[in-house]
Amino acid sequence: MPNTEILPFTFEEVTVRVEVVNDEPWFVVADLARILGYRDAANASRLLKDGQKGYSEVSTPSGPQTMLVANEKGLYRLLLRSNAANAEKVQDWVTDTVLPEIRRTGGYNARTELDATTPEGAALVLQAALTFQAQVHELTARVADDAPKVEAFNRFLNSSSLIKIEVAARRAGVGRTTAFRLLRDAHIIQRWNTSPMQHHAHRFEEVPSTHKNSAGDIVTDYTTKVKPEHFEWLVDTLSRLASTERSAS
Repeated sequence: MPNTEILPFTFEEVTVRVEVVNDEPWFVVADLARILGYRDAANASRLLKDGQKGYSEVSTPSGPQTMLVANEKGLYRLLLRSNAANAEKVQDWVTDTVLPEIRRTGGYNARTELDATTPEGAALVLQAALTFQAQVHELTARVADDAPKVEAFNRFLNSSSLIKIEVAARRAGVGRTTAFRLLRDAHIIQRWNTSPMQHHAHRFEEVPSTHKNSAGDIVTDYTTKVKPEHFEWLVDTLSRLASTERSAS
């Protein structure tokens, strides 16, 4: 990806670097991860499709570094998938401040001031305004369409209820039997039952349930469930383990 000047913006004391390449803004994913509550850039990048991310050389205090960047579509994908309480505030900041400021200085060129009193400048200003308006309408429609699904998923994740391992398996695209085998092989749960290994016990909880057996006796069974705050970790872990197994076969 060719280099252009990095434009820094600040969101609640966090610097978000934006690079303009071929009249398109690309956001440094590490910065987006910080303001959207992702663990790091690698964690956020798993949600991005191939056409939404790339790599670019970015100036840092320790010198130029090759960093992961995301385009506008990637940015909005991260916004929609974010569980951060301020995700909507970030979206407003991007649409109300960042993108208009970039466009105001000449399309996406921060060094070119448009003279709207000339026919050429007026035409460019109009074109930029129409393009921005079309994109806002498209993104607004997309957000409205995805809002019920996002709200339902956020309610699910933020619920105090424990979550079955099978739910994480479905999210990771693996079957129930495969999921438990992968977790046993990775020493996350014990080999003789589904109880978590000691070093992973803080991520799970064993929920008791009782029933009568054929003899009429009351029997207590335990079901291992993942805590809501570790649900995404389990999904990522199952995805990684399944991918590693497929690669090795």
